[in-house]
Amino acid sequence: MGTIVEFKNVTKIFSSAYGTTKALDDVNLQINEGDIYGVIGMSGAGKSTLIRCINLLEKPTSGEVITDGDDLMTLSERQLREKRKHIGMIFQHFNLLMQKNVVDNVAFPLTAAGVPRKEARAKATELLEVVGLKEKVKSYPASLSGGQMQRVAIARALAQDPKILLCDEATSALDPETTASILNLLQKINREYNITIIIITHAMSVVRKVCSHVAILSDGKIVETGLVNEVFDNPKTEEGRLLISKAEESERREKEQKGV
Repeated sequence: MGTIVEFKNVTKIFSSAYGTTKALDDVNLQINEGDIYGVIGMSGAGKSTLIRCINLLEKPTSGEVITDGDDLMTLSERQLREKRKHIGMIFQHFNLLMQKNVVDNVAFPLTAAGVPRKEARAKATELLEVVGLKEKVKSYPASLSGGQMQRVAIARALAQDPKILLCDEATSALDPETTASILNLLQKINREYNITIIIITHAMSVVRKVCSHVAILSDGKIVETGLVNEVFDNPKTEEGRLLISKAEESERREKEQKGV
């Protein structure tokens, strides 16, 4: 399996009236095709900026972002739009269209791309079966649980046959049981469709459960990368050790608050 996502010396600086913030600082990263890859860091580490650079929703200040063989920084707007079709994305708060029913939410990227409505709905119905929601085809998002809404969002992200699926804190709004079912679904999608999945999270338990590899992000820098068990059980850097102990402590507190 080759490399499907590569960052070469990626830096992202945000400027405002209050000065500049370096959200990503000379990041180098390689993610192989077919991996479930976790990027973990505390709040403000630069995780969401990093994931949004993979499809250039956020344009790096400098460096190269190579996705499936193309340096996105060199593509025209039209080429970039085409490329983005093959990079699905799911978010913490689902981002569903509340006025559309479930099947039309999933079909939306297809109809927006000019696919005839009947064909788009047929594919959407198939995908709802994949995510275990075929009985909710005509329901509206407001009547669904958080876990069901995230399943609809996953089906929608699969509509354009992505090679890569980006998950930005996709389970952090869900309870532990629902989180486990969504992670099982992501593993199934990875296995059956060979889609590379990149999971941005602050939760080590999420990474331990489903990811093969992990990168630790701290203050915009990648401080450690490797196999999940090796990095978590035996971090090689001081920043890695500190971040893992902080993450464990924050997860323990979260569990206590939720009464788990």
